[in-house]
Amino acid sequence: MWCVPHLDQEFIARMEDVLRLYARRLDPTQPVICLDEKPLVLHGSKRSGRGVRPGQVARRDYEYRRLGTANAYCIVEPLTGRRLTHATPRRGYREFAHALTKIDRRYKRAKIIHLVVDNLSIHCEKACTPCERRTRRGRPAPERPVRRAP
Repeated sequence: MWCVPHLDQEFIARMEDVLRLYARRLDPTQPVICLDEKPLVLHGSKRSGRGVRPGQVARRDYEYRRLGTANAYCIVEPLTGRRLTHATPRRGYREFAHALTKIDRRYKRAKIIHLVVDNLSIHCEKACTPCERRTRRGRPAPERPVRRAP
């Protein structure tokens, strides 16, 4: 496989745990949420292209100007197919905490939010702490067990 060095017992146990979670019935008080992010390179055109004309497609030059980077978060509830996306200028634990805040706001009635993430270093307790303080404003924050996909 592309990134699995070998299939040991820990890998198999973690994968089975995630698959059991996906096989659960839909429960609005305990949603299963997957969260991932992707770094993006922003491009701009060096030269303006030619517009569309009757019988001819628009043309664009292959040269581009690099305009920096961004990060796109994708939050998916696999049992319903719901998606929530947003972009941030960088990828750090504060941005991850902001994504957790968006999840908490979206699932206000949830008692437990089952969160599935990968093993990126920013997916840590440090990111969860500021999120706990600001999401519920007087209401108790939901329990958020985190499962790391193998």
